[in-house]
Amino acid sequence: MKRTLSFLCATVAWASLGAAHATAPSPTVAVLYFDNNTGQKELNALQKGFADMIITDLSTVDNVQVVEREKLEAVLDELNLQHQAYFDPKTALKLGKGLGATHTLAGSFVAFAPRMRIDVRLIDNETGKIVLARQVTGPSSDVFALEQELIGKFVEGLKRTFVPASRPQTQVRDLDVLLTYSKGIDLADRKNYQEAAKLLALTVQKAPTFALARVRSAQILDRLNQARTRREKELVDAAVVLATHADAALKAPLDLQDASRARIHLAYRYARGCLLEHALRPHVSSASPSVRASRRSTMSTS
Repeated sequence: MKRTLSFLCATVAWASLGAAHATAPSPTVAVLYFDNNTGQKELNALQKGFADMIITDLSTVDNVQVVEREKLEAVLDELNLQHQAYFDPKTALKLGKGLGATHTLAGSFVAFAPRMRIDVRLIDNETGKIVLARQVTGPSSDVFALEQELIGKFVEGLKRTFVPASRPQTQVRDLDVLLTYSKGIDLADRKNYQEAAKLLALTVQKAPTFALARVRSAQILDRLNQARTRREKELVDAAVVLATHADAALKAPLDLQDASRARIHLAYRYARGCLLEHALRPHVSSASPSVRASRRSTMSTS
């Protein structure tokens, strides 16, 4: 009977521990941009590239939530911390709390060709303590292998499981390709979608296995199309307003005695002609004699 009771008590205890572990909240990690400690300003864009790779791979780890990079970018703008040393514990803690994360991952890289070192530290945002610090060193010609090794050490310290995908999105070998990619996403953050699209397309061309670049390239092209659509709509709205004002102004007779009002009248007449030509352009060839005659008539009148 005593053995049975002991066995039952032990079973209940293990079950309770298991239940507590199962219901323990998953950490939410904010990955900050990596500090560039190489002394080479031309490598600054890599700060975002490294962070984007880490965020992408950490997102595949069980029981770990990762803050999206776009949210980090928004908070950096809001707090005016775009050019801070993110590896600094105080800055990292401030950002992590601002992002609603339980932990903050800050990192730095030092390049000393042909090798480089990447350091990371994990900060508990509740206590402010550094709970984990890891570093990897290896050839800069295989930055992907270094990043994968770093992820493995990081999740091991978190007592989580990281199973590398058979076709990982972050597979980029060349540091120069990663730099091109990083410059592309930095341009996108600054709303320069056209130049960003060019660099990301170049990245995909140079590194076909770098799936993350293809994903970001598609996203940037979508944003570029959305921006063009918004711009076209704004131009149409502005044209409608201009046409309304022009029609109202042209209803009044032309008074050549008032030079100022005459100039305004003629300006509206010219603007109305340009709007009409723009509206007809998709339907009439620019080489049409009638269109050329209309242009000459409008110009001579103005």
